[in-house]
Amino acid sequence: MNPGLSGCSVMFLVILMLHGALFASPQSQQPAASTPAPTFKSSTHLVLVPTIVRNKDGQHIGGLKTEDFIVREDGKPVKVEVFEEVIASPKYTKPEPSKLPPGTFTNEPENRAPKALVVLALDTINTAFADKVYARQQLFKYLQESLDDDKMVALVEMKRSGVRIIHDFTTDPKVLIEALRRIQLGPAEAPDPVELVAEDEERREVYRQMAGLSILGTGEESPLTDPNAFRSQVRNSVLQTLDCLKQIAQVYGGISGRKALVWVSGGFPFSLTNTAEMQLPDRQVVSEGLVNISADYDRTWKVLNNANFSIYPVDARGLVNTYFWRPVEQAEFSRTLVTQRLRTNLALVMQPESISTFRSFANMTGGRAFVNNNDLTRGFRAAVDDTSAYYLIGYYSAQKKPGWHRLKVQVRQKNANVRARSGYLVAKDVLPAQEAELRKMDVSLALHSPMQFSAVSLRLRLVTASPSEVAMPGKKPVAFELDIPVDTLDKNGSEQVVSLSLVGVAQDKSGNVIANVANEVNSKLSPGQGGLNFRHKFDLPPGQHTLRVVVHDNFSGRTGSVIAPVTVE
Repeated sequence: MNPGLSGCSVMFLVILMLHGALFASPQSQQPAASTPAPTFKSSTHLVLVPTIVRNKDGQHIGGLKTEDFIVREDGKPVKVEVFEEVIASPKYTKPEPSKLPPGTFTNEPENRAPKALVVLALDTINTAFADKVYARQQLFKYLQESLDDDKMVALVEMKRSGVRIIHDFTTDPKVLIEALRRIQLGPAEAPDPVELVAEDEERREVYRQMAGLSILGTGEESPLTDPNAFRSQVRNSVLQTLDCLKQIAQVYGGISGRKALVWVSGGFPFSLTNTAEMQLPDRQVVSEGLVNISADYDRTWKVLNNANFSIYPVDARGLVNTYFWRPVEQAEFSRTLVTQRLRTNLALVMQPESISTFRSFANMTGGRAFVNNNDLTRGFRAAVDDTSAYYLIGYYSAQKKPGWHRLKVQVRQKNANVRARSGYLVAKDVLPAQEAELRKMDVSLALHSPMQFSAVSLRLRLVTASPSEVAMPGKKPVAFELDIPVDTLDKNGSEQVVSLSLVGVAQDKSGNVIANVANEVNSKLSPGQGGLNFRHKFDLPPGQHTLRVVVHDNFSGRTGSVIAPVTVE
């Protein structure tokens, strides 16, 4: 099976969703026909706030009740309507895999409510080669010495091409160590000096541009000193990082409860405060390059909040000495005659900004940031320990005002240390054309991902084609039905209306798209209706193929996808 859509560009997806064939629906279900997306706004939405409560010794305070908590949104108390104390089992037992009928495929996790769930993500987009090597060494140390066998841990890699699973969830540290060792010993990871220079080239370019070389009069004509090229590079790095975070949230969004994302990174080029950008000699270089990214940024926060991920940034650089520059950086700045004072000032400006951004990510999601410490295992350990016991608190909010809404959780008990996410985001209203474009980008992300998105539950069944479903000459009909339970959909409050974007493609074994289908569905649910059902047929030539179906909830932003291998005789 090809891991992604190699030939499906964003422009192709736009055309596909506008002009593709339509899913058919059985008469018994009677969902609405394809119509323009309505402009419904949810009257209320559930806000879940996973909350950690510890005593002065760092131990979980158990046995608290709903009345022991005070939750405020924008300073005003709210009524808690969802409450659960979640405690990890002493020993995790993996459930038996669900036995699906032949020809049936689903994206539903085997266990929707594990007690402790951690995703360790190695960020290769924003991390220099030397820092990646050090971070892997520290991760080896943690897995060998500290990881208990009651924690479900997955290991993934954030790459420019998207998220790659190194190993899916397991409670066995030895399995993760072996998977990490295979990656580390690969030829592409060999510490070759030539590769070191190549992998650090982007960081060197950032240093040159942020040091204002284009206004220092070096006399060099190089594309590396072109502000437009630099803006493009920064923008691409930001979008690629946000895409990876969205992928992780959508892949594991179908699993309930609090989840910890340990983000091992050397930094993030998107500043939450822009203070560093304002202090740089060519301060417009970065800010101009990040115009129009705010919508992608807001969308990322939305899916992270929906999936209840707490982010634990771990600075892969460890303890940073801003007066020390590695040889490759020293050589670059010596060549361009940049003064030691300017180099030092640049580092002094960017290091606090990087730390501030990490801390903002942590505070906004209820995690913790670990920076300026060579013992990276502290961050790994803290994130895993935080999943062992917490309270899941929820309330319904009618908040519609765009922007960041502050959350504060307090406990009526002395010496209690409470940690929860500091707020949630209501995305700004955008023009219908921009909203449609963002929706198509979300669907494209799911189509390109090698992993199934689980935030919307799906079940695909291969069925026998009816006599009326005749295939084109030289091909055979491959019919399938798609079941969508409504429990993972946003039903627009009391309106009981769902709005979905559906896209399906068939790929050959080389990853080329050979058939497609798309539809916009707006349907009012009948009382007691448990799901939606759609049917479609692809005409496929003999051979091995892959079906990919994506369903995007236009109200919540959640996405589900299912992948099914098909052999046509």
